[in-house]
Amino acid sequence: MTEKEYWYWLCNIPEMWQAKIAKLMKIFHTPQALYEASAETIRKRTDLSDAEIERITEAKKKHREGEELAALSRRGIRFVCLSDADYPERLRQLYDHPYGLYVRGELPDDRLPTAAIVGARACTGYGRQMTERLAKSLAGHGIQTVSGLARGIDSSCHIGTLAGGGKTFGILGCGIDVCYPPENLELFEECAAHGGIISEYPPGTQPVGWQFPHRNRLISGLADKVIVMEAKEKSGALITVDFALEQGKDVFALPGRVTDPCSKGCNRLIRQGAMLLTDTDDILAEFTGEVGEKARERIRILKENRLKGTDDAKSGGSGSSGRKPKNNNAIDTAVNAKQNKGEIPGHTNPANSEDSSQNPLDEQLKKSFSRPEAWTVLEHLDVMGKPTAALVEETGLSPQEVMIGLFELLSRNLTAEGPDGYHRVF
Repeated sequence: MTEKEYWYWLCNIPEMWQAKIAKLMKIFHTPQALYEASAETIRKRTDLSDAEIERITEAKKKHREGEELAALSRRGIRFVCLSDADYPERLRQLYDHPYGLYVRGELPDDRLPTAAIVGARACTGYGRQMTERLAKSLAGHGIQTVSGLARGIDSSCHIGTLAGGGKTFGILGCGIDVCYPPENLELFEECAAHGGIISEYPPGTQPVGWQFPHRNRLISGLADKVIVMEAKEKSGALITVDFALEQGKDVFALPGRVTDPCSKGCNRLIRQGAMLLTDTDDILAEFTGEVGEKARERIRILKENRLKGTDDAKSGGSGSSGRKPKNNNAIDTAVNAKQNKGEIPGHTNPANSEDSSQNPLDEQLKKSFSRPEAWTVLEHLDVMGKPTAALVEETGLSPQEVMIGLFELLSRNLTAEGPDGYHRVF
């Protein structure tokens, strides 16, 4: 088999996500070495479960040398692996880069300036209008755009770029052959024809919640600048911002009315140090001008304020109300049981330490998460709260993995971020 075929085999093993591949590559170094290793060798050299080793073994049996990539090509899809010359250089620089990409159309040109435009799905008419106008203007200046092909701001980014005759790229949180949301099918095809559709997930992968914040690192990773047009206080667009800051990318935000929920996230970003966006000239100046130390200092300040949850000019900011939903499901029951026993995650009550590991409610809660990062983060949180930086240090997870865990916890109302930027369990 060719090197590309080995990579394709590895990336298509069920539940073989990026982080797991990264761990395996630290041990085996190449997908070919893993392919040629026996089940017993894999068992001795890794901490994979029997089920995971069985999936690798089954994938070997089912792999059809020379046929699978050809079948993919007949569907208008190509597979680009890390060792390919046309693998995006911007993504290659990421420590958590995907090992394989599925592409329809083109990949962004590494030589051209690229802007990521993100924001609320349930955006306002103002946000939609401003996004289409900005994207069209950027396209007229030869700037590629990247977004997530979601409803709202993402769609407006792609529509505006296409209207301006530019190239736009949709980064999916599902398989390359799955259009989500389905009503964007026409836009999906237009992007493929005048830019590209890109996914790190194998064809047929259905949209699942955790995959979308995880793919956001690719949206920021493929861009030189990240622009937030509208965002609520807990918008997924803010996860893209945090990825961008970890990657050293400059962030712009469009200001909005202080009474508009869709502008609260943007207005706070500006207070924290994001660049104010009022028209196309604001970002064009940063693409063409001497940026250097000024941009690095901006990124440092914004990143620091995001981690601390503080504003630039004053401590604190607009955080979650901390209101807890009604106790109407097994997840709430499990959390309440831990609190009532004094077993807040990360702070085990010594009197109950003997049986806490066997608590069926704990297991029920743990199994309910779609991502293991959520449970890991929850175990290190308590009612006193911790900033993101502390969670990174204590869990051993990367900042991106902590953000993914927090996103699931927040979306399920298991935790809240206070005005001080600390994350707390209820």
